[in-house]
Amino acid sequence: MTRKHQVPLERLNDPRAMINLFVGMQLALFVGVLIGIWVKSAISHEPYFAILGPYLLFTWLPTALVLALVGTIMYRRAKRKCSSRENE
Repeated sequence: MTRKHQVPLERLNDPRAMINLFVGMQLALFVGVLIGIWVKSAISHEPYFAILGPYLLFTWLPTALVLALVGTIMYRRAKRKCSSRENE
């Protein structure tokens, strides 16, 4: 019988947990940007879509790319650690 809960080090070395973490971070970042732009447009009386385009292109997209790159690196590291642990 396997445990359902993992300690933090086990989660760090689990490729599925890494993917879930970074997908969740991307989704949370996108939803946060949408809500933040909605608040900004309500306060500044600017149209929502006039703010959305440039902000997504020049702020959210580079941040998402960095998170995706870090997520890919962490996933590969976790996969390597997981496979080396199974070989022992």
